[in-house]
Amino acid sequence: MLGLQDEGLLRRYAAKGQGYVFPTNGIPIETLIVCVCIIVVYIASLFNGNIRSDMALKPDSLFHISELPRLSSYVWVHSGFFHLFFNVLSLWAPLAEFERTNGTFHTALVLSILATAVAIPYCLLGSLFFPNTVVLGASGWVFSLISYFSYVNSLSHRTVKLFNSWEVPTLSIPFIFMLTVFLMVPNSSLIGHFLGIVTGFLLAKGWFINLTVLPFGLMEKIEARLSGLIDHLPGIFNYVRESSVKSSRYQYSSTALPLYTQDENLSSRPLRLSTDESSHEDNAGPVSYTHLTLPTILLV
Repeated sequence: MLGLQDEGLLRRYAAKGQGYVFPTNGIPIETLIVCVCIIVVYIASLFNGNIRSDMALKPDSLFHISELPRLSSYVWVHSGFFHLFFNVLSLWAPLAEFERTNGTFHTALVLSILATAVAIPYCLLGSLFFPNTVVLGASGWVFSLISYFSYVNSLSHRTVKLFNSWEVPTLSIPFIFMLTVFLMVPNSSLIGHFLGIVTGFLLAKGWFINLTVLPFGLMEKIEARLSGLIDHLPGIFNYVRESSVKSSRYQYSSTALPLYTQDENLSSRPLRLSTDESSHEDNAGPVSYTHLTLPTILLV
C-alpha cells in the first residue's frame, strides 16, 4: 500500500505529465504535426513494406543523387510498434518545449537540419566501417534535444541527481541515456545516437543559427501571409510566432526545462539560465543541482 508521501509524489508526477501532454498555452502545432506524421507513416508502412526500405538511411545514400532524400526521410519510419511508441513518447516533451521557446517555423527548420546533420557523418563513417547497416527512426532527434537541454541546464546547474541518489555532471546525461538505451536495446544505433548528441550540443552552441534562421525577415513575412490561417487555429493548438521569440532565441535567460526540476527542499529560487559568467558562478554553489524527474526516465 502506498503511503501518503508516495501518493503525493505520484500526484505530482501525474500533474507534471499532464502538463507535458496538454501544455497550458496549448499544444505546439509543429510538435503535434511531427508526432502525427510519424504515426501515419508507420501505419502506412504496415500495408506497404516498401515504405521502410525506401525511406531508411543507408551508408551509401550520401553518394548517389537519387538516394539523397534518405538523408532526411529516415526519421519518419520505424521498425515496429515499440520503436515507434518510445520514440514518440520521448520526443513529445522536449520538442514541445523547444518549439515553445524557439518558434514553430524555426523548429521545423531545426528538425530538418538535425536529421541531415546526423545522416551525413553517419554515411561517411558507415561507408568505411559498416556499409550494410541501415538505420531508421526519430531517436536521433530525441538525443539531440536531450543534449540541447542538458547544455542549457548546465549553464546554471553543473550537476543533476539520478533517482535522487547519484550526482552526475549535467552534460553527461545524454551519454548516460545513450548507454542505457544501448544496454536495453542492443540492436539500437549507438553511432546514430552519439551523432544525435553531438548535433544537439552544436545546436545549443549556435552552430546552426545561419542555417535555421532565414534572412531578410522571411519567416515573419511568410507568417504574415498565413496569419489568417494561423489566427483561426482552434484554441487547443498553439502556433508560436517568430516575432514573439526571435529576440530571446538561444539566449537561455528564461527557458523552462522539461527534463529537470529544481529540488524544492534545497532552494526556492526560480530556475533561470544565463550565459553571463558572474550569474553562472552565483548559481553553481552547493545547491546547484537538479533531480531527474519521472518524465525524464521515460525518455529511455
